[in-house]
Amino acid sequence: MLKEIWKWVLNQQEDQQISEIVNTVQVVIPGFRKGSKLPPKHIMIMQLLKPKYIQRMANSSISLSGELDEAYDFLNMSDKELESIKNIPPSLILLKLLSGKEEDKAITLFDCWKREHGEEGLQKMEEERKTVMETWLTSVKKDNEKKESFKEELEASSKEGGKWEKIQKKLERKLKILQDDFEQLQSEYKAYQDEKKEKEKEEKKEYQLLKTEYNQLQQEYQSEKLSYHVAKENWEKEKVALLLQIETIQNEKIQCYSNLLNQENKLENEKDRKTMRKIYLLGNPHNSSIFLNCPFDVKIVERKELDKVDFTDSQEIWGLTYKLDPQLLKNVQRQTNISIKKIETFQQLKQEIEKGREEYAKQKVGS
Repeated sequence: MLKEIWKWVLNQQEDQQISEIVNTVQVVIPGFRKGSKLPPKHIMIMQLLKPKYIQRMANSSISLSGELDEAYDFLNMSDKELESIKNIPPSLILLKLLSGKEEDKAITLFDCWKREHGEEGLQKMEEERKTVMETWLTSVKKDNEKKESFKEELEASSKEGGKWEKIQKKLERKLKILQDDFEQLQSEYKAYQDEKKEKEKEEKKEYQLLKTEYNQLQQEYQSEKLSYHVAKENWEKEKVALLLQIETIQNEKIQCYSNLLNQENKLENEKDRKTMRKIYLLGNPHNSSIFLNCPFDVKIVERKELDKVDFTDSQEIWGLTYKLDPQLLKNVQRQTNISIKKIETFQQLKQEIEKGREEYAKQKVGS
């Protein structure tokens, strides 16, 4: 915060004042010798803002003009008294406080001005008060010159006792002129203050109008923003609903394709089944995995079902001799008058089924 205030204060000063501060705190500027041509203002300020030089400036009690130092004791004035000064630029008041170990007062005053006037308003106040101060200093210097002249004349008159009355009258006339000039200055200053107050009143009124307009625009913006968010939220909901509908339609479409494919496969399997060789397998091998992709329509007949099955629609009958008694197979052969292929091992059963697969594959290729 202090660096920010120092930067603002230094930027308001004239080149000569910055040069005097540089010499006071003994700033070393690379590339520039002491006593040579002054460096550019921004380079001097950049060096002064380094921590060690800020510390030196804070302890240097920088002097202003003789008239200012004589008229105002800034270091011993209260915050309220400092705020009430209207004819001295803020930068000079802050410069005196900062270089006189009154940083807290400077920070408080700077914050108050920025909060009340803003950065642009503070800069405008700086420029206006510079003009007022120059007028005031000119008046003070004239008064001092007149007082000095009066003092010199008074000393001369003491040496020339015989001319005292003439000198006294002359001095009274000059004093009257001074009083008239002072009253004129007071009148002009009061007129300036009245004009300034009126201007500030108008500016405050204009500010309130702009603030009201801004608040209205802000409300309209918030309303439009809310409407936009509501519309966006509704669109998002509609979008989600549409996406769900699309997803449902796509799923239904996929399901239709799947059902159609299953139906086609079912018809194809049914067709294949009708052309398969129908084989009755007497005896259960108890291993259903060997019948996966089996090219035969195999019907397994358990031992207890042998005398109940009608074999008239069979094309072949296979008998598992390792599962059933050979005599039972002979009885079935005699009853059906159909030759039974005897399968003596599980391995032989697998071979027969594999052989059937190969033949079925050749038929498929041929067709």
